[in-house]
Amino acid sequence: MRIALAYNEDSPDAPTPGSLSATDLHTISTAVEQLGHEVLPVEVSGPVGRIADGLTACRPDLVLDVAEGHRGGMRQLLYPALLDDLGLPHTGSPAHVLATALDKHLTKLVLRRAGLDTPEWVLLRRPGGAPRGAREADLSALTPPLIVKPDAEGWSTGITQDSVAETPREALRTADELLARYPGGVLVEEFVTGRDMTVGYLEAADNGHGGALDPMEYVFAAPEDTAGHAVFDQAIKSGRSTTSVDRARARLPEPVDTALREAALTAVHALGCRDFARADFRLTPDGTPRLLEVNATPTLRPGRGMAADAPVPGAPALRNIADALLTSAVHRHGLTPDGPHRPDEPGN
Repeated sequence: MRIALAYNEDSPDAPTPGSLSATDLHTISTAVEQLGHEVLPVEVSGPVGRIADGLTACRPDLVLDVAEGHRGGMRQLLYPALLDDLGLPHTGSPAHVLATALDKHLTKLVLRRAGLDTPEWVLLRRPGGAPRGAREADLSALTPPLIVKPDAEGWSTGITQDSVAETPREALRTADELLARYPGGVLVEEFVTGRDMTVGYLEAADNGHGGALDPMEYVFAAPEDTAGHAVFDQAIKSGRSTTSVDRARARLPEPVDTALREAALTAVHALGCRDFARADFRLTPDGTPRLLEVNATPTLRPGRGMAADAPVPGAPALRNIADALLTSAVHRHGLTPDGPHRPDEPGN
């Protein structure tokens, strides 16, 4: 198949965690080519007209969408919305699913409605742009410590070791500062003490667990460097922190392992995620999984996200993940390995 690889090029002028370096692009392209496909990289930053021309000019059978955009908390949903409008089949969740999954408040409402255990929270916004809007908020229903974070950002953007507040007053002060940078909203959430867990999901994975992958744990090798709480913040994710975090298969009793997988499946199905996703949890000392958020577009950057446990970054885990993404997308869009084949039936 002709696979257009839609990506954002790493740029010092507009740095974005999801952008790809030339090495990253080569690694992902090679992984897809090893599956027998022709790969056509298309850089999709800039004016929408230029993006549309670049995507349609290569006449792809399918678009592997790894683009995340450069600006705004909802930047990732631009590409699936545009691809749908252009009539180009693509991997990943549709734009309306991303609109919910990228909004932590809306995601938690969906999770709570699905019966999942997610920490109590309060969404803060500045009504009418009031400069002191956050400080009048009522956080009395929340039990400290509290964590304060932007409502619509990924990659731990806006989160530091100082994001954990010991008192409501401290949380409101932090929220006020964050609202100046993220006026769309700030979440104040009960901070859950426990082990940091993540469960990946591949729709096409025939693993006996409905596509829910092995629970992985983020292990803080030097938690003493943190400000009293182990928080996987923006500095750690970007490599700017001295705190070391390892990622390993979680050692869990079978009932807890099963509970994590089932909660992840319930979450991704409730949100309507397609092809792949990742659910993030805190596991309390008594073994209770508490679901924090769902990433409907986990990164395919080599050595990151769902491919981070590969012995050699990018292979073979990345190739297997790409295979699963393409397999489920091909099935959903009614394609064949030799090119497009879209029956005239509802839903295709």
